[in-house]
This record gives sequence, structure tokens and C-alpha cells, in this order.
Amino acid sequence: MPLKLLVLGSLSVAGLSVIFHLYSPLLFEMFDDLPQTSSPKSTGVSPKIVEKLKFVVVGCEVAFNHKDIMKEAAPRINGVGVPYYRLTYYVLDDTIEMIFSKNGKTWLNRSAVEAVRRSDLFIGNSVIINKKCVTVTAYSNAGTLQAVEAGRQSTFAMIKPDAMSQLGSVLSELTEQRLKLRIAGLRLLQLTTAQARHLYNEHQERPFFKSLVAYITSGPVLALHLTGPGAVGRWREALGPTDSAVARTSAPNSIRAKFGTDKQINAAHGSDSVAAAHRELSLMFPEWDVSDRLPSLGSDAEMVDALSCLVLPHVIKSGQLGALLTSLREQHNSEPGKAEMVRLNLLDAARYATGQLLPQEKSSELQETINELVSGPSLFIRLKSLAPDEAATDFAIRFKNIIGPTNPVKARQSAVESIRAMFGINEYRNALLCPLYDWNKN
Repeated sequence: MPLKLLVLGSLSVAGLSVIFHLYSPLLFEMFDDLPQTSSPKSTGVSPKIVEKLKFVVVGCEVAFNHKDIMKEAAPRINGVGVPYYRLTYYVLDDTIEMIFSKNGKTWLNRSAVEAVRRSDLFIGNSVIINKKCVTVTAYSNAGTLQAVEAGRQSTFAMIKPDAMSQLGSVLSELTEQRLKLRIAGLRLLQLTTAQARHLYNEHQERPFFKSLVAYITSGPVLALHLTGPGAVGRWREALGPTDSAVARTSAPNSIRAKFGTDKQINAAHGSDSVAAAHRELSLMFPEWDVSDRLPSLGSDAEMVDALSCLVLPHVIKSGQLGALLTSLREQHNSEPGKAEMVRLNLLDAARYATGQLLPQEKSSELQETINELVSGPSLFIRLKSLAPDEAATDFAIRFKNIIGPTNPVKARQSAVESIRAMFGINEYRNALLCPLYDWNKN
């Protein structure tokens, strides 16, 4: 794959990666005083009922600097053991207990952790527990592996060109609780003819193949990696019959009934088997086939500019991504011209929070912001205007009214229709981080 660069201001991240590696310990000293209290593919095997799930977790900075410790039940670097935690998740009441390996003492007494759900605990994922960022590196036993992976079957979904104008509404349908599906990957694409032919390879001898390829390459599509129990079947059921006209009769609440037109222009695609899901995900998310992990910042994002934002993890976790995209289109006459789900490590998060190559500030505010940024996937977007005659300079001015003030409370007073007013919670969980705008807001 070609090397792509994320540029922060005038700094090339790829070009300075060696510097980041050498000096990253300086950055991580900022987190030393916090409280000391890629995943295998799903087998589809139904797990036994379990009361406890057990994991091995390490500090995020350790996982970031030493990827080779993943899947180690007792993590070691160059043969030397590193401090880790034994995390137990109690299924019946959704509580967590953590034991520190170094001294065997309880770091966290059994208690509920609001920001951590069962679905967040899988190899390679990072979570925030008592203001400490930890990464899951291994399952402690076969029962945990089976229970977790049975709930993480993967499937490929795609919103087709005809439904992209209603993208927010389609995503809102997808994230409804009844489906129990999680968006594990998202990428806005303009498919080439070769990609479309490959995606629909099984139909190449059918008479409609040429028109299908022409249709699917007629505009942008949204590729999605979905996970959840029985994801393939659940998404196919949510789609409804292939023919949208039939769907409106037999499955009126299905996605194709609501957003499709006919048998070909039918809003969305879904893998029809686990094998098909693997093939299609490998085509649209090549990195998934290797590690089943999200790309780090810079994959297709390439540049951070004045119209770039990150949709923060709390929006995605709460299922409000669809509503946010709908608001952008219907209330602000704008939409993402680029979009990709990404995961920030501590270095990325600190740079995005401060705009500094090696942040020196040490404050509770900075820690809160970084904790949000690393607490789950973010969505990188670059906004564009839907007004055909709007000059780029005019949209850049309008951009600040779209996102609103950093503090959602103030936004709800002075910019009631802004994204932060509608979806923000507080100054650290304020729906969007728009780097160049936020860095220069003062």
C-alpha cells in the first residue's frame, strides 16, 4: 500500500516517527501519577454461559511501543516481564475487578465502570478505567476467548450510491439496539470499476453485471465493518429482501423498504455468508485481514486542514453518529467529503489535543481530553459544502458556526443548532475535535 502522511500544520508525522519513538517516554511521564488503584476472527461457535470473563491488560503506552506483546498471557519484552493487570469482568452485574501483577494487590475493587462495556473488551482495544488507559493484550482462558469471539462475528456492509443522501438515517437504523451490531470500521470510498467487479465477482456471468458495476461506481459508497453476535444474519435481516418493492410489502421496516428503489438500486449491501464477509472485508479493509484492528490516524485522512474534524468516541458509542451526519446535511447543508474510522494512540491523542509535537503541558484538562480520544474509535471527516455556488472561503467561515463553541453549554446558548450544542456533553466530550480551528480558537 502506498505510504500516506498525516500532516499536523506543517509537520509530517511519518517523517518524524523515529523522533516520536525516541522521545515518547517524555510524553508518557505526564501520565505516571494516574491512580494505581488484533483479535482472532470469530469461529461462530456458541459459547457456554459464563459468569466471569478474564483478560490481561497493560498500560496503553506499553502496548503502543511494543506491539509484539499482544496475545501474551504474561507480557514480556525482550524476555523481561512487564507490569500488567489481570482484569475480571463479571457478566451478571457488569462490574470489573483488576489485580496488579507486580505485587498481586487489588488495583481496582469490584465495581461498575460506566465507560467500559463488555463489547469493549477484546484484544487490541483500549479502554479508560479510573483515568488510566489500558489495552487488552490477551484472554486469560479459553472460555473467555470463546465467549468474546462468539459475540464478534464480522460482516461487510455497504451503503450504496442511491442511499448516500440519507446516510445519517441509514446509520441510525443500523445502530439501533435491536441489531446489537457495532461499527468496527468505516470508510468513505469512490469504487473503481476494478474494485466493483471484484466485489461482485460471483455475478460476472449474470446479465445485470455490467449495469450493477456501472451503478455501484456512479457515486461514493460507505464501506462498513460490522461486528456482533450473528452479524451476518442480523444485517441481512435488517436489510430485507433484495428487491425494495418486495421489501415494502413483506418487510416494511427494513432498510431496503425505507431507502431503496428497486432490485438493483436497493440502498445497501450485506455479505451473504461468513466466507463472503471475509472476502469482502479483505477487499475493502485490507488491514483487517492482517490484524483485525483499525488503522491509526493518517490512513486515508492524509491531511489535517481547516475543515477536518474528529467525531469523538462518545458519539459513536452512544449510537448518535447517524443523527450527527443527518444534522450536518439537513441543518448545515454540508457532508463529509472524506471519512474514515480511526483509532488514536496516546501520542496521536496528545498531538491532537494540543497541536504540539511533544506536549509539555500537564493538567487534568489535558488528561481528560486525551482519555476521551483514546477511549474508542473516532471518525475522521473532512467537511464539504453541499451548496453548489458556495465559495470555499465562505464555507470556511461558515464552518465555525457548524461546529460551535468548544464548551457545549455555551454552544447551547449562542449556537443552538451547532453540532457541539446538539451532541456535546462537556468540554472534553464535546462531539467534535477540529484541530486547526480548536488550536487557534484563542
